[in-house]
Amino acid sequence: MTQEPILEEIAADDGDDCGRPYVAEIRRSRDEVLETHGHGDLALYERLLSDDQVHPTFHQRRAAVVSREWRVEPGGATALDAMAADSLRDQLTHLSWDRTTYRMLAAIMYGFGVAEAMYEPDGLRVRLAGLRVRRSRRFAFDRTARLRLRDGDSYLVLPDQKFWTMTVGAESDDEPYGKGLGHFLYWPVWFKRNAIRFWAVFIEKFAMGVPMADVPPGTSKEERDKILGLLEHIRAGGKLVKSSNIAIEVLQAVKDSGGDYERFVTRMDGSIAKVVLTQTMTTDDGSSMAQAIVHERMGSSVAKSDADYLCESFMVGPAKWLTEWNYPGAATPKVYRDFTAQVDLAAASATDVALAGIGYRPTAQRVRDVYGEGYEYSPPPATPPAFAESSTIREDASQSTADLLTNWRDLLGPEVERIEELLGECHSLEEVRARLDELTRSDPDTITEALSRALFTANVTGQLDNSGSST
Repeated sequence: MTQEPILEEIAADDGDDCGRPYVAEIRRSRDEVLETHGHGDLALYERLLSDDQVHPTFHQRRAAVVSREWRVEPGGATALDAMAADSLRDQLTHLSWDRTTYRMLAAIMYGFGVAEAMYEPDGLRVRLAGLRVRRSRRFAFDRTARLRLRDGDSYLVLPDQKFWTMTVGAESDDEPYGKGLGHFLYWPVWFKRNAIRFWAVFIEKFAMGVPMADVPPGTSKEERDKILGLLEHIRAGGKLVKSSNIAIEVLQAVKDSGGDYERFVTRMDGSIAKVVLTQTMTTDDGSSMAQAIVHERMGSSVAKSDADYLCESFMVGPAKWLTEWNYPGAATPKVYRDFTAQVDLAAASATDVALAGIGYRPTAQRVRDVYGEGYEYSPPPATPPAFAESSTIREDASQSTADLLTNWRDLLGPEVERIEELLGECHSLEEVRARLDELTRSDPDTITEALSRALFTANVTGQLDNSGSST
């Protein structure tokens, strides 16, 4: 027999133990570090941002998301879906979506973030007038995971479809507070700060050396106190005159005795960078190009996941509410950051031109991928440009041939007269043959050049005539 589907929730979260929902209306975070060292107040993690390694790395992580172009596309294929997407895109443009994104990504540090949606009427529709990101420490969740606003010792119930929440880092749906980077950064920052404090004390004590007095046995307490006062005077940069029976010297610290402090602080900075960026290449020196490529890809994947978390929470929040109010029945628009590879259009076009020079033409798919939509292929004219000029070449060749024929008498006339004179002087064929050979050797260059030019011009003219008739 087929089992009917069970519609009720069975394993609903009951807090840390079975009796907790009945003794506490407001949930406590499961973050042990926050509860133990901050008494549940996120101010503990806010102070981490003053660290000189946490602040730049966390800014770098958020900037990697904001640097990508954002897109709003219809959630469906209908005209109503397109109208909803156009409206939301226009609203986000006027709201400075990049600024809102950067601030909302603070949720990565605290585990959750809250923004209040500000609405205004726009004719028959509702318009998003602003998204004001609030401090996460001002909010809490009750035992039904509903958002509450701290008001002194009480917690105000907040209206639905007014506050946009984003939760990150939680291992299950039972933790509305999430688990931010602050949980993992607390101890590296704590150790680093204490190491620097001890390092400063070390420098204060030993950088200038420690004055020491060697006094004879039996020196009275009053005399010892007086000598200690003299030593303090030396540490303050003063001068003194001592008795001859008191030896005073300055102890110098070993040169490398404080090196461990520096290495320890550097080690903590590396741990902070790994927690925030999941790599250290962009904050410390790398070792190779291959390592740089791997770290770049890792940074891009982290930024994309951050963007996906934020956009998804916005789509199930304000984007969905606005669509339901203004365009009932329309699909919620898709909001996302574009993480496709950035193309250098100048380099791509230069490559295409070079390939065209050796006979390759880009496919339609490449044109769309590289240059985008909005282009149509236009085939070149059937007659190549060089052939379009053949009429001019034909005219020039024909003119050269005509000039040659016109000047035929001028070119060969003197030679013909000489041949006629030669025939009149000869009395036999043998004598004519011998005198003709003498005539050709006398000035062959003029006749050879003229005949060669005439034959070449006639050949080119014939080829152009033949190609013209074939087209």
